Amino acid sequence: LAMGIGGLRSQAEDGLGDTRQGGGDAEKEAWYEAVIIALDGLSGFINRYATLAAAVAEKAIEPARAKELIEIGNIASHLSQEPPRSFREALQFFWFAHIAFESTLNFLSLGRFDQNLWPFLEHDRAAGTCSLEEAQELIDCLWLKFNDRLSTYEVASQQGPGAMMLTMSEEELVGTIAGAWSLWLGGNTTQDRIVPLHGAEFSLWLQTMPLSGLTPEGVDGTNPLTYLCLNATRRLKLPQPSIYVRLHKQSPPELYERAVDCIQHSVGPCIFNDDVIIPALEKQGFPTEHARDYTTDGCWETFIQGRSQFKYSILSAPEALMRALFPGRWDKEAVALAYDKAFDPFADMTIPDPYGFKTYDELWVSFKAQLDRYIKGAVETVHAFWDGRLYDIAPLPLLSACVEGPLESGTDITRHGVEYAISTPFLSGLSHTADSLAAIKKLCFDEALISWTDLLDAVGNNWEGNEAMRQMVMTRAPAYGNDIDYVDDIAKEIVAFYIDRIHTYAADTGSRITFNPGVGTFEHYAAIGSVLPATPDGRRAGEPVGSNASPTNGKARSGQSAVINSYLKLAVSDTPTGAPLDLALDTGLGRLLEPLIRSFIDKGGNLLSISMNDVEKLKAAMVEPENYRDLKIRIGGWEAFFVDLPPAYQEWQIKKYEQYAN
Repeated sequence: LAMGIGGLRSQAEDGLGDTRQGGGDAEKEAWYEAVIIALDGLSGFINRYATLAAAVAEKAIEPARAKELIEIGNIASHLSQEPPRSFREALQFFWFAHIAFESTLNFLSLGRFDQNLWPFLEHDRAAGTCSLEEAQELIDCLWLKFNDRLSTYEVASQQGPGAMMLTMSEEELVGTIAGAWSLWLGGNTTQDRIVPLHGAEFSLWLQTMPLSGLTPEGVDGTNPLTYLCLNATRRLKLPQPSIYVRLHKQSPPELYERAVDCIQHSVGPCIFNDDVIIPALEKQGFPTEHARDYTTDGCWETFIQGRSQFKYSILSAPEALMRALFPGRWDKEAVALAYDKAFDPFADMTIPDPYGFKTYDELWVSFKAQLDRYIKGAVETVHAFWDGRLYDIAPLPLLSACVEGPLESGTDITRHGVEYAISTPFLSGLSHTADSLAAIKKLCFDEALISWTDLLDAVGNNWEGNEAMRQMVMTRAPAYGNDIDYVDDIAKEIVAFYIDRIHTYAADTGSRITFNPGVGTFEHYAAIGSVLPATPDGRRAGEPVGSNASPTNGKARSGQSAVINSYLKLAVSDTPTGAPLDLALDTGLGRLLEPLIRSFIDKGGNLLSISMNDVEKLKAAMVEPENYRDLKIRIGGWEAFFVDLPPAYQEWQIKKYEQYAN
């Protein structure tokens, strides 16, 4: 926005010239030439719109339309080389860049939109060339464009990555997944199994946008553009962009009010707590001004704006527990592809026979050993694959030109040219793991109401023929999310152990990668559950898991305050990438929204995904989808039309709302 394409090109030309004058480096010269070619490609792409607008203007019948088209052409022609001169031009340039990155499969979030675009609107307002009303219309139009590219679940599942994977040979599939930079661990973990089996069957395009929050200078960043963006989301009620509001102690009350109004009428936004996330990023070594400038990735996971390459993977805590409960069974049942077994974190591991456990502590030690191996494998695999090999397959000259670092050093983002490399192996399935351990501890060892071996047999047989035992577990065992220390302390210990091990193994590798802890599932709760056997908390094989750092669906029986209290016992202040709590409220509970959000911020919550819907409407939409085409729902960090979701997601959402309905 500041330099324009021509400015970036000049910087690349200077780098090329300096490289040649310095004695030459063939690879670096080729890279700078590639950057110039890519920028020329973007310039040519924009000029095509200028040419088209001029051609259509010549045929326009209405003079006003012809004048408008000529202006469009002139703007496009200018932006093909020069930086934007006005708010309208800045929005247009932003859209051109967004489409260019999406079209080249560099799926980028939208960054701190209201901070980056506000100076242009501020200038135009001072000059009297753009009123807030005119700016609102432009923002509304941009919001409509963000939704142009959405497709239904049916279309996405037929044409998207998931469908493509189904047609691949095993060799091609392995190569595709391996190219995702260590999203696999050896061919037999939850992550390995859900990647090929559950492709990205949603067409959401990572259009995420955090609003407001502290500026790098430490002042509140709320500005008129912040409210224009919230207005557009509230009025248009479209799924995209997925917006977030960054709140902190200096946030104005008007921002709370507008965010609450937006949630009540259009499902979004999610809420970030700057007072927790920024210190967590600082503890990871990020300078304060950079930590304050965090943004979101595809859902809600945080990284430093314009200075980072971010990747994540899934660590299924219930998988680690099942490995402790049924040694060898996971590997036997896993759909293992032909991966390099050197990266299997569970290879050659001796697991104690659980039928011989006499105390809960023996199980706890065995579970931690499996989780420890899991974490160690994730960190070491990411470190091993951060070796620049992606540069030889798919360098990113255009993206590299638009982040801090590569143009100055002549090093592609895939060769460590970007300032920060961030990876988060997310802890997933927390609620089921804590609930399962609590059920075992209480019912088998503390109170001896169920035989330990009988419980193992029942879980191993997917509870078949043991419904009475399953109901006892579901009703008598304490569950995370009800403010019960007995189980909440187990969840707290799991998260603390995970964080400690992440830091330990990150230090052991000596990697330049920053491993940021986080607790999350995103939209993968159905996928993670689909490959997971039955668990001791009463869950049957294949059923979805609970989302993020939230309770299991149906287990939070003590109200929203109890859920928040359970959540706040976790070490969320040490999860800089995020640990979202998902709350779903019936539309009749709107009066609770602002107090809940303020309490969450004041008590040190990390990230709150809170949404409102009418449960009966959701049920009706499954029967008569044509009558509820505009009904929105929050999935993970993003939103979608409810009727576009596959049935498993619809049913899961209904269960989530039902438990908070009263």
